Amino acid sequence: MYKYMDQEILLALETLGQEFPRLNWDFRPDPASGSGELVSYWPGESSEEVMVNVFKGNFIQEPFHRQDFFFIHFAYQESYETLSVKNHSRICVPEGSCCIGQPYNGYAARRVSDKECIIIGILIRRDTFIREYLQSLSADTAMLRFFLEPQKNRYSEEFLHFTIPDDSPVWKLLGLIVWEYANKTEHIQKIIKPMVMAISMYLSAEYK
Repeated sequence: MYKYMDQEILLALETLGQEFPRLNWDFRPDPASGSGELVSYWPGESSEEVMVNVFKGNFIQEPFHRQDFFFIHFAYQESYETLSVKNHSRICVPEGSCCIGQPYNGYAARRVSDKECIIIGILIRRDTFIREYLQSLSADTAMLRFFLEPQKNRYSEEFLHFTIPDDSPVWKLLGLIVWEYANKTEHIQKIIKPMVMAISMYLSAEYK
């Protein structure tokens, strides 16, 4: 179990974990592709630009799909696997690491075990990311190139996958983001968007 799980974080994870199955997981074929591939559309409220979700359980078997938003997935407790269309690969995402995905890249989270797994997802609308976050990440040319790729290639197959050190500020900040989002106020977007900007910059530093 990850070390930044104090009682308030545990309660927030439980709250968001219970909400996870009730989110609007809208998987539909993409008419633009002509291939029948599934696309996952924004599962949050229409007023949200950033959202947080938590999978908490021992079984997840997502259909292989693409999504119309940026995402950051954290393996917060235990590991999980993801399918990638690139090289038809199955990638292990160990505890303490993250995956960052572009809009429309192929993805599917998988986990079958008798041990509980926790995956924390931060989802960011594509336009919001390009408009508000991209410039702050431009100092890292590799990261910038990754985030600009969807502007040129709608079906880019790249995502970033790397381990985050135990002592990284990312983990404390992630816990605070989870707590804030689970205890939503009417101003949650104004509170959480700068926090997601901060965690994105920490992740950029870890990636370098």
